[in-house]
Amino acid sequence: MIQINYKLRIVKADERNLAIEQLRTVTSEKKGSHDEWCWCGYYGTLKSALLGILHKQLFESADEKLRIEDVIARIEKAEEEIIKAI
Repeated sequence: MIQINYKLRIVKADERNLAIEQLRTVTSEKKGSHDEWCWCGYYGTLKSALLGILHKQLFESADEKLRIEDVIARIEKAEEEIIKAI
């Protein structure tokens, strides 16, 4: 497992795939409100998983109009988190 930040991690899904998981607060009748790791996608390589995380972070707020400066800042922040995780 590679922990990217407190909410995102990459795990080995099986012999050929990696998966991105995100920590989310889930509410159910049986357990109430609790944090749970939820699947976000499968990837064949570590590079593609890291790019998937970058895309996720860039487009988390798709309704927001982004300037190029904002995109660059988000890329730099994501790169810092990935470097720290590795």
